[in-house]
Amino acid sequence: MSIDPVTLSPSDVQIAIVSDPLTISGEARLIDAVACMSETRITCLSIVSFPVIKEELHANARSSCIFVVNDRNQPVGILTDRDIVRLTSSTTNFQHCLVKEVMTAPLVTLPDSKLMDLFLAVTMMQSFRIRHLPLVNDQGALTGVVTHETLRHASSPTDLLRFRRVHEVMTTQVITASPEDSITHISGLMARARVSCIVIVEALARVSPTISLISGEPRPLLKPIGLLTEQDIVQFHALGLDPQTHSSRELMRLTTASVQPHDALPIVRERMERHRLTSLTVVGNQGELVGLITQSDLLALINPAEICRINELLEQRVYQLEADKMSLLRVKASQLEQQLQERVATLQAKADREALLIDLSKQIRASLSVRHVIETVVQDVKALLHCDRVTICRLTTQNGVESLELIDGPAMTTHISRAAAGLDQTWLQHYAAGEQYIGVSLVQGQDCPPNLEVSGDGRGAKVVMPILVDERLWGLLVASERSRSHPWDMGELEFLDRFVVQLAIAIQQSTAYERLQLELSERRQAETWWHESERRYYSLAESVPVGIFRVSVQGHIQYINQRCLDLLQLERNQIQHNTWLHRIHPGDRQRIEEAHSNMHLSGTPFQEEYRLLYDDGSIRWVAGQVMPSFDETGLLQSYTGSIVDIHERKQAELSLQVVNQALEDRVAERTRELSTLATLQNAIFNGTNYAIVATDPDGIILQMNTAAEQLLGYSAADVVNQQSLTL
Repeated sequence: MSIDPVTLSPSDVQIAIVSDPLTISGEARLIDAVACMSETRITCLSIVSFPVIKEELHANARSSCIFVVNDRNQPVGILTDRDIVRLTSSTTNFQHCLVKEVMTAPLVTLPDSKLMDLFLAVTMMQSFRIRHLPLVNDQGALTGVVTHETLRHASSPTDLLRFRRVHEVMTTQVITASPEDSITHISGLMARARVSCIVIVEALARVSPTISLISGEPRPLLKPIGLLTEQDIVQFHALGLDPQTHSSRELMRLTTASVQPHDALPIVRERMERHRLTSLTVVGNQGELVGLITQSDLLALINPAEICRINELLEQRVYQLEADKMSLLRVKASQLEQQLQERVATLQAKADREALLIDLSKQIRASLSVRHVIETVVQDVKALLHCDRVTICRLTTQNGVESLELIDGPAMTTHISRAAAGLDQTWLQHYAAGEQYIGVSLVQGQDCPPNLEVSGDGRGAKVVMPILVDERLWGLLVASERSRSHPWDMGELEFLDRFVVQLAIAIQQSTAYERLQLELSERRQAETWWHESERRYYSLAESVPVGIFRVSVQGHIQYINQRCLDLLQLERNQIQHNTWLHRIHPGDRQRIEEAHSNMHLSGTPFQEEYRLLYDDGSIRWVAGQVMPSFDETGLLQSYTGSIVDIHERKQAELSLQVVNQALEDRVAERTRELSTLATLQNAIFNGTNYAIVATDPDGIILQMNTAAEQLLGYSAADVVNQQSLTL
């Protein structure tokens, strides 16, 4: 089968070609080349996106190799990540070694004009076992490079990938190492095996060795814990670390993504791009390592021979699918014919049961009385099943004794105790869990419950199905034969199961209706009480000589009585949002507005006295009080307030203040007069030339003037409050 060349589009060529590869002189030191590659790798890590963009792709490709060029920019050699790994294993001195001494030469090159043929580029890289193909112009000067990764992104072999599985292309001979191995040892493994990465593994705990999925031979189970790539070795050297003293555990990348053998290859491609990996570990069901898949494995699918093999494989699959389809159609036709014959025989019986079930469902849904529903349907179910008895057993309590109310039809109700029915607590728990009793065995459960003694002597066939309402056991449905066996078929059991569901719906509906009626009655009573309470409240509010009002949190008037309107001298249609504030006297308005704002913010009651200014200029004193109202959750709902006329009291207070002021003025005047008189008397008392001594009736000296002090030789301070006879 011939394969036409695959031509890359101009946009694909731009993706495939890294137009500015790293270059260096052959006289440069090896450590300088490593530093240049490492610096480019760090730049690549700063460009992270998903899906991968061209800039990140090219930056990653540039960091993987460096070309040695002459003065005409012609490539004479190359140094790749793999060369760095090889030199690390040989303990080469990177500080003193020159690039020209260790570079790979001569080079395989491709004229840049021939890159349009994808197969040519891929075939050259696979034939010469190279991962970097330099591109040169007509003068042999370096113009770019293509790598496995850039070719894979440019070719986008999605159609080829979706037909293949991981186990078809993965590498099963995986090179592994311990996390304690040195970097030098790891580099030696990479160099000898010529691989781009090493899988760091550890033994899978508590798991025995198994047979390999690929080779069929026993092998130990190893768990991949990390990867070490050539680029990691380059970065390691760029840091100037000693490969002998550092282990792979310090440098490895943790295994963040893996695939399984039967995964499709598009999954591999997506995870490589998402996690920025060139290799993925393949693990089994227990997490054990079974293989490795790399970008080279994906690129190998573009090989013409591989494409021919895929085409042949697809043709074989198409032929096999056609043959399988014809064989399956013949088998299905035979099976369908047989099933049709069996179904025709059972459909009529099922149709009869369905018709009865629909009719019963209508009766159940149309009635709101559980008793009426049960008495109506039990006889119909008995006739349909051709059995002796169908009983609905309702669990009740009479006089403190748990019992069963047995309903067999209209006016056919009896009561027996639960103990007499043979229904102990153990089997009651079985039924409450939804278990069913059929014949002599439980459909669910290991033990058989005792016979429920509701059908005579307890012998014969029996079906007991629980009736669960709101996940609680309401009762039981018992269908029984007294003296003969009854082969309960699946159709009858399915009918009874569905019937029990419908019956539970009817019970729920009736219970809900009764509850609703009770709630409705209570609500009507509450509404009647509320309306009566509201009527009494409004009657009281209209009759009291106090202005009463209620406003919403937003300030809208919800209620205002006539007394309040009279005090404000406003009509009811004039009351709007905060219009009453304009009635407050300008001298009180700011104080009242501040008190109102404080009430809104703090929720504290408002209580102030202020003046109302009417349109005719008259003033009236009132006392206002406002209380905030909260609901049961503490949310503010409204404000209820009152206005009381205190004008007469205020006038009386003002009159009293005038009288008090007049009295205080008269007292002050009299005080001044007395003070003047006392001053005059004191001047006369001390200014006379004759001695004066004043005493009380007991002879106690109260006062003595200056002339007496001179005559008697005592000071007034010494003799006041003394007996005059003592002198």
